Amino acid sequence: MEEVVRVRKLVYDRRKSREKEKKKMTNVKSKLQEESKSKLLLYPLLVVIAIIPLIVHQKAYPTRLEQYSWYSYAETAYDFFLYYKSVWLLAMAILMLVILCWKMVKEEEYRKLPIFMIPAGIYGLFIIISMIFSKDRIISLHGIMDQFEPGTILLGYLIFMYYSYLVVDTENNVQFLMRAWIVSIAILCILGLLQVLGHDFFATDFGKKLIATGETWRNLEFSFGENRIYLTLYNPNYVGVYATLALPVLGTLLLFTKNIKWKVIYAILMVGMVICIVGSQSKTAFGSLAVVVIFAVIFFRKLIKQYWKFLIPIIIAIGIIFFVFDASIGHEYTNSIKSAISTITNKEENTPIITRVDTLDDEFIIDYMKNPLHISYTRDGESFVIIAKDDEGTELSTIRDESGIAIQDERFQGIHLNPVYSEDMYMLRFSADSGITWYFSNETGKDKEGYYFYTPYGKWDKVNNPEVFDMKESLFSGRGYIWSRTIPLLKNYMIKGSGPDTFTLVFPQDDYIGLENHGFKGSIVSKPHNLFLQIGVQTGVISLIAFLSLYLIYFIQSVRVYIKNKFESYSAQIGVGIFLATIGYMIGGITNDSTITVSPIFWILLGIGFAMNQKNKRSVERG
Repeated sequence: MEEVVRVRKLVYDRRKSREKEKKKMTNVKSKLQEESKSKLLLYPLLVVIAIIPLIVHQKAYPTRLEQYSWYSYAETAYDFFLYYKSVWLLAMAILMLVILCWKMVKEEEYRKLPIFMIPAGIYGLFIIISMIFSKDRIISLHGIMDQFEPGTILLGYLIFMYYSYLVVDTENNVQFLMRAWIVSIAILCILGLLQVLGHDFFATDFGKKLIATGETWRNLEFSFGENRIYLTLYNPNYVGVYATLALPVLGTLLLFTKNIKWKVIYAILMVGMVICIVGSQSKTAFGSLAVVVIFAVIFFRKLIKQYWKFLIPIIIAIGIIFFVFDASIGHEYTNSIKSAISTITNKEENTPIITRVDTLDDEFIIDYMKNPLHISYTRDGESFVIIAKDDEGTELSTIRDESGIAIQDERFQGIHLNPVYSEDMYMLRFSADSGITWYFSNETGKDKEGYYFYTPYGKWDKVNNPEVFDMKESLFSGRGYIWSRTIPLLKNYMIKGSGPDTFTLVFPQDDYIGLENHGFKGSIVSKPHNLFLQIGVQTGVISLIAFLSLYLIYFIQSVRVYIKNKFESYSAQIGVGIFLATIGYMIGGITNDSTITVSPIFWILLGIGFAMNQKNKRSVERG
């Protein structure tokens, strides 16, 4: 009987063991399936962060600007770096939005909005309001030349952030996404190295055929400067912004990884990004990374104290690579930094000889060396009588010399006036010894009579003397000039903004004198070269406050989580790396704008940063 009981017990134990093993296998299989599904949700983010930045292809598009006097007659323009990036970003935003909506219906967790979505929602609301009341709704919906960042893309950035926050919820997911980004960084490093060595891939016949349509590849040539790095990011300045996001993440991973293979990979990519910064001559990256280093020292102070003997040789090696490479390109980068510093520290600023021009009904007035010169002319057939007066109304005598009609007054030496017949009309040519040559006419056929200025685009327009914010206009390669004309615009766009991608339309492009004085003659100022002014003008000052509030929440969260963190987990390591990257981006925003070539990466990193903060906060609370 005991033997029977023993056998039955043995059979029962084996059955239970098999059931337990089967259940365990089922749980493992279920877990693998869940991880597989979770990883599937990462692919839209992977496309945005790793693939879209690499897209370069030709697109002909309508300028929608030919009706403006400050733009040329061209109805069509060509883009290689922005349009298709914009199209794919919009497609990914729509896909992520559909997934989010589906998840919100299926899972309660997706319906819980974190606190940072309050300022994000306000920012999004004012993007929509600015689109509705836009200066040009079509441009705000589809984007403008040199930007292609319409309201739909701005809303897409918010979707990227929130989607990243919800989907990138495990260390494996973060690692998967970061490694995809690292592959993309590696490709860009190779492109950058080729460009700086004078073997630009996009300058080869194969590269041209790859990105151009039809036979246009034969005449394709990018004018970024010899051996200058621009990668696939449209503007060398954006190379610096991209590197500012990539380097802190790479550096943090290098610091903490114990895998020798990955240490080598991170180190090589960091060198590649440094070369890209130097080759692009991005001064913004230098300043941004200097601030990032200060924050890194604060967060990693214990590690630095512990491993300073190993860190010093690494820092020296990076310094040597930097200076050797800079020397190989004729010290162009360090010289540009010195020039920028000199511009900041030099309190004196050269005053242009002509600071203002007024095109009135009965005359035009030119402020020459702070002396107003009133000019008009009368014409009877081919008989041309020029009248020049000072600000007191005294008529000035003139004399004809080999250069034309000169004014016999010491205050206006170097000025010559000449009647010209061109384009079936008479006009007056104004020239100065400084190299200025302008044309004015009161016979332009405009509905309103009066004197008009001949623009660099072959059109007649009134000269605008816009309101100016008093600041050093030569600051940061002429950005001071743009800011001085942009800051006064903010009071007009406190609530609704001018509309996404409409900065070009509201900036005083008809400030022809200011543009010429500061090196922008014949150029369209399509961006303010300042992220915060860009937001404030286009989507309104309230939206700017909401954006800054969103980042402030993240900043405070991150400081609290990482200031005393031991960085023992991957989530803490990548979390602080992302935090440092976003600091660099925000500092870089002082002299650079939002751009579809780099900004999507920032918003995805911000979403992951919020997710890692939440994860690390729980770990700290449990610990």
